[in-house]
Amino acid sequence: LQFLGKPLLDRDGDITCLKKIARRPNNHHVVKLYACVKAKRTITDSDLLRQCDYIIMEYIHGPYVTLKDFVKAPADDEAMVMIRQYFQHMCAGLETLHNAKILHLDVKPSNYLFNKETRIGKIVDLGTAQLQHTPRGSTSIDKPMPKIGTEGFRAPEQLRGIVQNSQ
Repeated sequence: LQFLGKPLLDRDGDITCLKKIARRPNNHHVVKLYACVKAKRTITDSDLLRQCDYIIMEYIHGPYVTLKDFVKAPADDEAMVMIRQYFQHMCAGLETLHNAKILHLDVKPSNYLFNKETRIGKIVDLGTAQLQHTPRGSTSIDKPMPKIGTEGFRAPEQLRGIVQNSQ
C-alpha cells in the first residue's frame, strides 16, 4: 500500500493509464495496478479531515540490476544473456504501452526495475503518463507539449515542445 499524501490528479494520466494496462492480459513488463481507494484521514498536526488516495500496486521485489551494473561487470556469457533479457523485457514493456496508446514520457533507467534472480523486468512510475490522442484518419499530429519527464532523458521532440505521433 502506498500512501500518496495528496489527492490523485488523474489528469488523463497515471491512474487512467495504469487501469488500461491492468486490463491487458499479457502485460508482464509494466507494473500492475490492483485498486484505487479513497479515504478520509485526520492530519496529525490539525483536526482537519481531508481526502487521501491510496493505490494498491504490484510489489516488485529485488535485488535489482541497473544498466550501470552491467557496464561495470565483466562481459562473460552469463552477463551477455542477462543484458539481452534486460533489454528484451524493457522493449516488451514499451511495446505494451505503445499498443495501449500510452505515452510514458519519463523512460529512464530508474523507472525500469530488473530483478537479477527472476530475470524479469518491469517499467514503473507512470506518474507522467498520458493517453495518446490521434485524430481519426491522421497518421501524425503536432501539438504543443509541456516539458514533462526528467531533464537529460527527454526525447528531442519534447525538448522542441512538439510531440509527433507516427503510426
